[in-house]
Amino acid sequence: MTAKLLDDRTDIYRLSQRLRFSLVHFARGIYPCLGHAPNSMPVNRMFFVLDNPGGDANYIGDADSVHPLRPNHFYFVPAFHQATFRLDSRLVFLSIHSKVELYGATDIFAGRHFIYCEDAPSELPRLLELHRATAAELLPAALELQQLAFAVVMRVIKNTGGNDYTNAARFAAYQPVIDHISKNCRADVRIADLAAIMHLSREAFSRNFVADTGITPKKFVARMLMNRATALLSRPHCSIKEVAHELNFSSEYAFSRFFKTQAGISPKAFCQFGRI
Repeated sequence: MTAKLLDDRTDIYRLSQRLRFSLVHFARGIYPCLGHAPNSMPVNRMFFVLDNPGGDANYIGDADSVHPLRPNHFYFVPAFHQATFRLDSRLVFLSIHSKVELYGATDIFAGRHFIYCEDAPSELPRLLELHRATAAELLPAALELQQLAFAVVMRVIKNTGGNDYTNAARFAAYQPVIDHISKNCRADVRIADLAAIMHLSREAFSRNFVADTGITPKKFVARMLMNRATALLSRPHCSIKEVAHELNFSSEYAFSRFFKTQAGISPKAFCQFGRI
């Protein structure tokens, strides 16, 4: 009997090994937010409106559009996209933050400039049930939460031009650089050192990096640093001063200035506002 070789799709398999979906935040309730300036976060923000007695006074907007918040609707703000939230004390919502990272560095939604809106997805009732899970149900509930949140993200990808997201694969050539930044994610990362890893001059490295990925090395490093900063600030009882020191900023003020430039809000405001 002659064995028949399997049709091997190594390209899909290898790319799937480099993808990582993770949940960063899962909460239900109210959180008044009146008149905040535009802000951006290194996470994809999923916002499910449950009740909104305030009507069109509550919204999510960006430079191109304003979306009044409708009950039983779902809103998606991509990672690093600047958006303004206006929420009063009566608006009730479910909030999920996630990351879909490729090559351990870039979120596939980074660089996507839109706010996506649709009717509440079919997963919402079950998500609300999972939010009420008991201690005995935590493990299966956590696994199902991952599954349902990922299903919602996949729908966004398919409905907003799924093929365009393959651009994130352009970072593959820079895996040594990504690994270096991941291990040394501090304020003193130098572009010249990244260029040396790729055996290029700083000028040639910067030119090639922009051509291949669409962003500058400096902006890419800032994104990874923001990822690290927000993760540290999300730890219980972690002070801004401690995070500034851990990331090797010259001072707490220098860190706060960097953070506000990148996110549009201060680290202190993030510790409060970041739950939305």
